[in-house]
Amino acid sequence: MIADQRWPNLSLRSANVIAWLTSPPITVAGWDPQDWEAARWAVQVHGIAPLLDRAAAHWPVAAALHPLLRQYLADQRQRSSQRVALLLRDLAELLAACHARNIAVMPLKGGLLATTYYDEPGLRPMSDLDLLVHPSDEPRMLALLADLRYEPLARGWKHITLARPEARGPVVAYDGEHADNPRSLDLHVRVAEQFWGIRYDLTAEAWADSAPGELLGSPTRLLRPATLLHHLAIHASSDMIARRLRLLQLHDIALVAPAVDRAGWEGILSGAQARGEERLVYPALALTQRYYSAVVPDDLLLALRAGVPSALLRQLDANALDRYSFCNTAPTTPAEKLCWFRPGRERAAALRHMLLPDPAEMAHWYPYLSRPSLLPLAYARYGATLIGWGIRRALGKPRLKLNSR
Repeated sequence: MIADQRWPNLSLRSANVIAWLTSPPITVAGWDPQDWEAARWAVQVHGIAPLLDRAAAHWPVAAALHPLLRQYLADQRQRSSQRVALLLRDLAELLAACHARNIAVMPLKGGLLATTYYDEPGLRPMSDLDLLVHPSDEPRMLALLADLRYEPLARGWKHITLARPEARGPVVAYDGEHADNPRSLDLHVRVAEQFWGIRYDLTAEAWADSAPGELLGSPTRLLRPATLLHHLAIHASSDMIARRLRLLQLHDIALVAPAVDRAGWEGILSGAQARGEERLVYPALALTQRYYSAVVPDDLLLALRAGVPSALLRQLDANALDRYSFCNTAPTTPAEKLCWFRPGRERAAALRHMLLPDPAEMAHWYPYLSRPSLLPLAYARYGATLIGWGIRRALGKPRLKLNSR
């Protein structure tokens, strides 16, 4: 791995931080300021500051963190609580409005997790809200949102991003959570992930495996645990490909897993096998099992593993979580992406998608340039990204400039 010159021990310190979520730190003696700042960055990357703050309250005195990091955790827990409260206030208003207009709507990801699976909503940081509606209800939903002063910002292949004017201000804190950072709504018409021709669509299952319920005082549709976990798994595996996986995502899966019954696990397995896409379910579940033991049935993992490309299995077996997160600062390589594909026709198609993505893929990566008239700009930006990747790789530069603010 190419090391960032500012934090040469980033990978090691990130591994330390990940372990702290389940056991007190025992290796902090002799850490210098760079080590502590690398640890702080890793906490931010993985979205676990509120969870660590709660855990640290029960650690022995001998496991004390640097005072600045300990204060950072406490501040982030408070800021996350304030921010999540704002987002849940918005969600409550949206659900009540949808019920009043008889629009079937379903909260996804953070909004459902923070209110149902976390005993303190602020422990589950949220950047935005995600709501699912039927495609036939999208026009009425957009009219409702316009009445509530939501303005469309960008449209991708699976959702529209909207925000109120007062929630679109500049970022005020780059070092983690803050109530005044921008917040938005992603309005989905499908629950799906795709990458270079891999596609996994859970929309039909999401509606079929939901039930009438109540959230934040309003009637709504609620995902049952098995399909919620199924969605979390394919979303996390997709983020692994892009190297933006967070420990928080595995924590989500570990919290939902105990609520999944045997029939639910078998439904996840059969859904993956029917699509021939075990590779978008197994990786996230295997990593979750590594860091949160015994939350996924072993026989299910073995059955999923049988359908995963062998090159990807070798990569997964040889690497830890940080290989797939922003804490891995090395530029990506074609081989790193192509191992997700089977040799032959699949890899040839993947290379074509890499060199010339479909318009839908461009809209997903560059949603603010998704309109047909702006697609040439999106392709130009993508081309510049490829050139920049090649230059950084040739010069041995890190994948990204790390922000320590």
